[in-house]
Amino acid sequence: MKPPIVVNESSNPSVPGDVTVFNSIAAAELHFEPWYIEEAHFVYDSEGAELEMWVDGGKLRIRPREPKVQEAELARMCFIAFLGDIGPKSDSLSLSALAEQSSKSATA
Repeated sequence: MKPPIVVNESSNPSVPGDVTVFNSIAAAELHFEPWYIEEAHFVYDSEGAELEMWVDGGKLRIRPREPKVQEAELARMCFIAFLGDIGPKSDSLSLSALAEQSSKSATA
C-alpha cells in the first residue's frame, strides 16, 4: 500500500462522490469511525491498488483487497476529482503525478 490513499465516498466506483486524500494509512484509519465500513466507498493507493476497510478490535483498519485488484483509472479519476481544476492538462497527468500533487493538499 503506497500512499497517498484516496477514498471515494460513492456507491458507484466510476462516479466521484466526496473524495478525500490521506498522506498515510494511519491518517485514513484515524479519520474514519468503525461504522464507516457500512457506507458506500472505494479506497485506492497511489498505484491504483484497491484497498478495503475492516474493523479489528473496535478500530477501523485498511488493507489490500484480496485477491489483489488494480484500478489505476478509477484511482486516477478520484485524484483528479480531489484536485478539482488544477489546469487544462490535468486529464493528461499520470496517476503518479496526480498522487504526488494530491499529497500536497492531503489530510495529514
